[in-house]
Amino acid sequence: MVREAQINPLSRRLVHVDFLRVDLDAEVHVTVPLVLTGKAVGTTNGGNLHQSLHVIPVAAKPAAIPTKLEVDVTPLEIGDALHVSDLKLGEGVRALLDPRDAIASVVAPKAEKVEAEAAPVEGAVPAEGAAGAAAPAAGAAPAAGGKGGAAAPAAAAGKEEKKGK
Repeated sequence: MVREAQINPLSRRLVHVDFLRVDLDAEVHVTVPLVLTGKAVGTTNGGNLHQSLHVIPVAAKPAAIPTKLEVDVTPLEIGDALHVSDLKLGEGVRALLDPRDAIASVVAPKAEKVEAEAAPVEGAVPAEGAAGAAAPAAGAAPAAGGKGGAAAPAAAAGKEEKKGK
C-alpha cells in the first residue's frame, strides 16, 4: 500500500513514494474520501447543505478498502442530517467513528442576523462608531447591559446633526 506520496508543487511530478507492506488477511486503518451526490430537497427550499466530514476513517482488509464513499443527499429536508450509521459500507468494512456522528446536514439560513441588521437602517441611526462617539458627548449614561438604549443614541445623533449645520 502507498503510505505517503510527495509531489513537487510546481511541476506536479511525483518526487517520492513510501510504501507499506501489509498482510492481506489483517485489517488496516485508512481514511476514505466522502463524496456527496445529488441535490438535497432542503436546499431548493432555502436551506444550506453543510458537510461536516470530508474523509471517513475505516477499518478493512486491504482488498476490501473502497476508493471513495458516495452518499446520496437528495432526500434531506431542512433540519435533517446524515449520520455515520447511514453509510452503506461494503462487506468487511467498518467505520471507526461513532455511528451518531453527523456527516452532512441541511440547515436553515440565519434570518435573525438579516433582520437585526435591517432594523438600524430603517430607523436612520448612524453607524456604530458615530453613535458611540455621540453618546459620551451628550452625557447619556449607558444602560445596565453596558450598551446605550435605542432611544439615547438616536437622540444624541439628532443633537449632533443640528450642531454640524
